[in-house]
Amino acid sequence: RGGARGSAQRRREGGCSCLRLLTLGLFFLSVVWLGAGIAMFQRERSAASPADPSAGAHAAAPLADAAAPLPMASPLAPAGGSPALPRSLRQASEGPGLAPPPLAPPPPPPQEQHRPDPVDMLEHAEIGWDQSMYQGAWTSDETKLPPFWRPPPGVDLDETGTMVDGEPTVFLMVASYRDFQCRETITSAFERATHPKRVVVGAVEQNSPGDVGCTQPFKPCAEDPSQTLCRYRDQIRLFRVAAESATGPVFARHVGDRMYRGEYYAMQVDAHVTFVKDWETLMIHQFKETRNDYAVLSTYLTDVQNSISEDGRSLRKTRPIMCNSHFEGGGVTSHLRHLAQPEEVPAIQDTPMLQPFWAAGMSFSRGHFITRVPYDCCLPMLFQGEEISVGIRAWTQGYDLYAPRSSVVFHEYAVNSKRRRGIHTFWENSKRPSAGSASTSMKRMVALVRMAPDMSEDSYDHKDEALYGVGTERPVELFYKLFGMDVRRKSMVPELCKFVKSGIMHHTFVKGLRPNGKGIDYSQFQDFDIAQVISSELSRLQSAAERDIQRAIQTRRPGMLSAALDAAKRSRLKEAKPELYRQADQVLKEVRAAGKK
Repeated sequence: RGGARGSAQRRREGGCSCLRLLTLGLFFLSVVWLGAGIAMFQRERSAASPADPSAGAHAAAPLADAAAPLPMASPLAPAGGSPALPRSLRQASEGPGLAPPPLAPPPPPPQEQHRPDPVDMLEHAEIGWDQSMYQGAWTSDETKLPPFWRPPPGVDLDETGTMVDGEPTVFLMVASYRDFQCRETITSAFERATHPKRVVVGAVEQNSPGDVGCTQPFKPCAEDPSQTLCRYRDQIRLFRVAAESATGPVFARHVGDRMYRGEYYAMQVDAHVTFVKDWETLMIHQFKETRNDYAVLSTYLTDVQNSISEDGRSLRKTRPIMCNSHFEGGGVTSHLRHLAQPEEVPAIQDTPMLQPFWAAGMSFSRGHFITRVPYDCCLPMLFQGEEISVGIRAWTQGYDLYAPRSSVVFHEYAVNSKRRRGIHTFWENSKRPSAGSASTSMKRMVALVRMAPDMSEDSYDHKDEALYGVGTERPVELFYKLFGMDVRRKSMVPELCKFVKSGIMHHTFVKGLRPNGKGIDYSQFQDFDIAQVISSELSRLQSAAERDIQRAIQTRRPGMLSAALDAAKRSRLKEAKPELYRQADQVLKEVRAAGKK
């Protein structure tokens, strides 16, 4: 009996064990099934959040529409398609309540990659606005933004460029802030072009109610359809922004760059300029004289006063050249600022001359320059600095900067124009909280062009740095070395203009122009010493000035004495030999006094 009771107890204990195992197994199966269901539900809800308005209060339908391709007019359609929804909008649509579940696997660590081509970055350039284009003339407002143009897949950007009637097209970008002369500028461009049909204008109009519009004719087109702005209105792409939303010239010109659509050439001017007759033909001819497909012709403009004849021809034999700059400001945001530029008869007459800097008031290049070096999206309220940003980025992308051989467009400066006095400026928006900070923008600008080597990485905005930062064709450090700039000490080599306007820079570096015409190969100038070259040039100029001043003292002719004294100042002979300078100055005073008697 004892053995039977033991066997029965073992059977009961074995049955209990099986029951416990069965219960435990069912429990684990339930947990697994429940976890899978929760994960599936969260994945579905997360996938729906960017585009489905029902997924949450933060997912609005207009944001979904922004990511979808929109109808586009065929002449303006971007080859690259519509850009993806910006990260800033995705974050706004997802909201904090729709964050990925804590148990989701972490994303794999980013792989180290080569820096992407800026052209490839255009499709994903971030901007917090929608986009749209319409049939005919491009008319838009501040709630819609045109996407960047990209070449068709497999097409070399250098080989792109549209034509009209066998003539290469010219994209003319004009950014205007409450400028009544904007329509005059556009009218001048069409009326004085050799082939106006090949000119396409991209105008960014930032106006208040009552302001004169960039495309507003002097009379309604129904009354007088022969007006220039009526006849060529289909060749004008207009982007309208309320003046109170304007944040300065950088973003306005950024929008203007977005209106480029593959034209062969690209030109940028201010909204208050006047063109000479055949301006685009003259610019194209000068561009071809460089034999450099990566040439960018750019300069500050001469005042229009006494510069253009009644029949639209230039009366000027001189032209400005960009070489006069210095470091301005203190601290990490100390930056290069261009000053008044020398205007003289060019030392080289048969071609535009190389220069180190770029000017926003006039720029002419192949169209691919806009695609590779677009204006930065994110420099609100910045005025001093845009030219440095574009110029250095252009050089590091392989472009070469030239002063035009002759001027084809002239500027109406307020100092000599009564009608421009009291003109509105974007600074009237500076007190708006949403306008942005000029100091913050300056930090970003100097950081992206490596002008602030001591600035910490977390102190400036890195948005789209691969697109709006320095290029990869040439090291930015070589730019600073070649042109005598110390970004740590914030100092420049003295007398840079002696090196530039004399033609020495041009004759030195043009030897490196590649046989295929795609820019200058600066790798062969790694050991170039600009300080030594400038010193040698000053010695040469001083020797010549000394001979001239001694000859003038002997002849005692006032004209020769005056010219010799001017040459002594330019060559710094006045500082090197002050006694000789004082002697010549005294002789000039005596001659003039004797003449009065």
